[in-house]
Amino acid sequence: CVTDLCFSVRFKFNKKVYYQPQSVVIHDEGLSSGTDINRGVKSHQAINQLTFRQKWASKLSLHNRSNQASLYKSMTQWCGRKTILIVDSYLPLYDKESGSNRIFWIIKILRSLQYHIIFLPDNQQKTEPYSTELQKMGIDVLYLSDKYPITIQEQLKTRINDIQIAWICRPELNQKYGQWLKTNKIKIIYDTIDLHFVRLQRKYELDTSQKHYKYEAEHYKKTETKLAINSSATIAITQDEKNILESYAIPNIHVIPNIHIFKGAPSNYSDREGLLFIGSYNHPPNIDAAIWLCCEIMPIIWQSIPNMKLNIIGQNPSPQLIALSSDKIKVLGYVPDVKPYFESSRVFVAPLRYGAGMKGKIGQSLEYALPIVTTSIGSEGMDLVPDQDILLAEEKFEFAQSVIKLYNDQELWERLHNNSEAAILKFSPEIIKKNIENIIENI
Repeated sequence: CVTDLCFSVRFKFNKKVYYQPQSVVIHDEGLSSGTDINRGVKSHQAINQLTFRQKWASKLSLHNRSNQASLYKSMTQWCGRKTILIVDSYLPLYDKESGSNRIFWIIKILRSLQYHIIFLPDNQQKTEPYSTELQKMGIDVLYLSDKYPITIQEQLKTRINDIQIAWICRPELNQKYGQWLKTNKIKIIYDTIDLHFVRLQRKYELDTSQKHYKYEAEHYKKTETKLAINSSATIAITQDEKNILESYAIPNIHVIPNIHIFKGAPSNYSDREGLLFIGSYNHPPNIDAAIWLCCEIMPIIWQSIPNMKLNIIGQNPSPQLIALSSDKIKVLGYVPDVKPYFESSRVFVAPLRYGAGMKGKIGQSLEYALPIVTTSIGSEGMDLVPDQDILLAEEKFEFAQSVIKLYNDQELWERLHNNSEAAILKFSPEIIKKNIENIIENI
């Protein structure tokens, strides 16, 4: 049987056996045992089980059959470094949203540093292809399965004694899992993703008639600062947000921003046309920005460039946004390969009016050296120099005029295009890797 083969490899030939989660064993046991196949299968299984136990009795006596935790420990001892539990809302949808792309890069960096990773998605779903990709990287993914109905909590308990650190994303998940993990002597790294109370306060300031945003901001401020104080370390995504947290006397704060690799693109100004916007529309600031762009900024641009086209990319566009589709505005939804759009568009536009943290869309545009017009909120945390790395504009007329200027001025366009690589260099994996290892080893 397969188990006998594995034991032979281990103990007769002194080799290691590795388990590959995507492997499939096709086994025709019992087909030669007579006309009653089912009875033949059961008979051979019973015979094989007894034979196996007798053959390997001395080796089996060394294994604790009832202790799943010790079995898990033997599986993970090879890595030689800490085991880190990562908790997020769902598996990293790295090609669909900025926050997921960031945590996916953090996972890749941790694996390159030889840490063992357990990933717990709070929605408990084995979302593909993301689950399989993590498993191929050697990551232990927890999820619910119809074939093996073991709860996430039960799966986590079998591993709990081998976990040293929990990297928990978002305040809600820290509240849900943090205290229980701390009672098991696990150190908590609280990854804010962004400061929710800052984003909600900005939303309220955009429309002060919406009082509930003010109250939500106050609630999140109390929650987020308390969680940060009670964590072993806190991760801010920008230096600005680190400064905000430090103003509340919170210790041990580190900055881990979005992570980017410069991809580059040809400097073919004259061959490009149209505008591009990208974002996940599960995130309200992106919906607000896209609608403001379509309804108030584009009509001003069309007065000067009547045939200007706009492509809007990203998962789950809202019905209100879809309704704005026209011959000049294409709402494309999720696009698996965005590279052709970044390489054929002339200007990237990101008129974000509120939000917090670092905006992945700005970094992604810099990756492809596509010149950008955005707001101060869009560019925050990236130390970009206006008129050298980016164009900034706040009000709709100013924004439209900046787009028109960049679209028509080849010299300005090429300056921003050529400066993109230097602007994105500080967010490279090589630089961030040093910071992450320092946090893990000194926590």
